[in-house]
Amino acid sequence: VGTEAELDPARLGDAVEASPAASGWKHFLNSLFFDRILALSSDAGPLKSQVKSLDEEITEMGEADYPVVGVFVTFETEHSMHAAMKALCVPRRISRKRDPAEAVMPAGGSRRCRWGKRLASEDLIFRGKHVLYVDRPPPPSSICWENLGVTSTRFYLEQAASILLVAGYVVGAVFLILWANSKSTFAASCMTSFLNLVVPMLILTTSHTLESHETEGTRDASTYSKVSLFRWAVTVVLPTLITPFTSTLDPSEESTVYKAYSLFLSQLLFGPAVYLLDPMGHFQHHVLAPRAGSQRKINLCFQGSHWTLAERRTMATTIFFLGCFYSILYPAGFFLAALVLLLYYLTDKFLLLRTWAPGPKIGGHVFSQVQEAFLVVLIIAFGVNQYFTFGGFPFDQTCKTDNFVSPEYVGDYAATTLGGMSVQVFIEQGDNSYKQCHQNVDWEGKNNWEWMTEGQEWACQLLAQTSTALLGTLIGLALMSIRDADFKESRNGNLFKCSDEPEDSKYSEELNMTGYVPQIKKGTGFLVAFTHPFLACNTSSIDSRLVGWACDGPERAYNLWKDFPELGHCFDVIRGYHTNHQD
Repeated sequence: VGTEAELDPARLGDAVEASPAASGWKHFLNSLFFDRILALSSDAGPLKSQVKSLDEEITEMGEADYPVVGVFVTFETEHSMHAAMKALCVPRRISRKRDPAEAVMPAGGSRRCRWGKRLASEDLIFRGKHVLYVDRPPPPSSICWENLGVTSTRFYLEQAASILLVAGYVVGAVFLILWANSKSTFAASCMTSFLNLVVPMLILTTSHTLESHETEGTRDASTYSKVSLFRWAVTVVLPTLITPFTSTLDPSEESTVYKAYSLFLSQLLFGPAVYLLDPMGHFQHHVLAPRAGSQRKINLCFQGSHWTLAERRTMATTIFFLGCFYSILYPAGFFLAALVLLLYYLTDKFLLLRTWAPGPKIGGHVFSQVQEAFLVVLIIAFGVNQYFTFGGFPFDQTCKTDNFVSPEYVGDYAATTLGGMSVQVFIEQGDNSYKQCHQNVDWEGKNNWEWMTEGQEWACQLLAQTSTALLGTLIGLALMSIRDADFKESRNGNLFKCSDEPEDSKYSEELNMTGYVPQIKKGTGFLVAFTHPFLACNTSSIDSRLVGWACDGPERAYNLWKDFPELGHCFDVIRGYHTNHQD
């Protein structure tokens, strides 16, 4: 195994002349991602141009000014943190006032006026002109330091581009599933399961490369939303749309019942098998690792498969949604959904302990809110679908009339169903005649439901009223929850996020605690180029254990500040202060 030599910019020209030339296609692949793990050429020519371009970019960055976008403070005790938040917490609208003096409690007034909590004195105004907006941060490993301070315009533009890309994934998946459905229903189900494994990986890569999130929690929430929409669209909604109405209960592969069964079967067999076989892991272990050019690149091939909590949660909610959505037509789907979820639980447990790489602590506040919102949508969709499905029975687009069949139609006939099956039809004297009608169920029940039985019509009305009440209740509870949080913030800032009983433990005595140390993370999947993040600050004043990880070699190998000490204003600032344990 070779070792990576340290780059000497002064002798870069000699290295270019000594390196062998390579073809253009190898340069192109190296420029994408292969040079991070498997170097396809040793030509240093492209490296020289990259270094020159980076030097120019660094020079431009060194001439710019960087305002402070946030300050992270770690206290020795939780009591100290509560005291600071009680003194500094004010509502957001007060912290944005142009005149800082308006954020201070007037003489003889109460700190909690009608417009919210105020500061006790002008001494709490930072540098006499800044009213700080104080909040509890997520865990240190959840902070995306390179994305702090991203403007709202850029964030929403990136989200719009990401949503359009996911919409393109959905359109492409629809065409692939329709093509597979033309072969057989089971082939379409297998294609759906395959896309449910591949497309979330693309969405995750898009989330890391295109979107700028300040925390891993918001990134996971964004990924959860997009993956859920994709999986629900192709797994639950699409099979219903491509199935003819009259084939819903047809005893053939075109029926909705058979498609639901095929989806559960493909999820039961296809998904866990792919995860357990781990084809990407074996490709890295047995193909990339033996051909890696250095120990660093070999280590990259044995870090474990990347995973996210958002992707695994969406798989569980999709299976549950699938069972609920087709519950009237296929009640056995509940048992199959339970079996699939049990198998996924056992598979994920094994992979989490044996194969997957450790994930960051994301902080569950934002992610939990998004997950609860999607569960509300799932319940609403379940109720609405129950109403329309129950009202559609018997799915034949025919209605019975009071007239009797004409004698000329009496006899035995051979008929062909829409699925191509031959059936025998017996018409006897005195049978009622039927007419074609559209068994469309509107939400208000104003149409003439002439095809329904009396009990079916009563049940549909009950389902409509129940679904409407459930929809109103859930929306009301969601609005009350949002309003409650907004009301608390408008009165006391983020003080309500503090626990009622702070603990007495001290931060400096905790051995496993990490600090808010600015660092550039390593990426995900093939975008990973190093086994460790890179520090982006001068850590000389803090304890090294606060970094949260250790790396062999000198600090210059993993601290960007060591490479450019003269550009200190371009890096984050971190300070550590010793405490008096006797206080």
